[in-house]
Amino acid sequence: MTGEIFKLFHMVKDIEVAGAGVGLAIVKKVVADHDARITVSSQRDVGSTFTVSFKKRP
Repeated sequence: MTGEIFKLFHMVKDIEVAGAGVGLAIVKKVVADHDARITVSSQRDVGSTFTVSFKKRP
């Protein structure tokens, strides 16, 4: 399931939140363009934590 949330226009079905479904897809593209990394940890009924890590430039 985790990979699905990064797809363009993906909306989680079991929650009521307004949005277009593009936010995480944009983040994934930016991360890929900068050779960075994104991880997510999630706990049902608690929330999710997204961590984006960029390489330090010399």
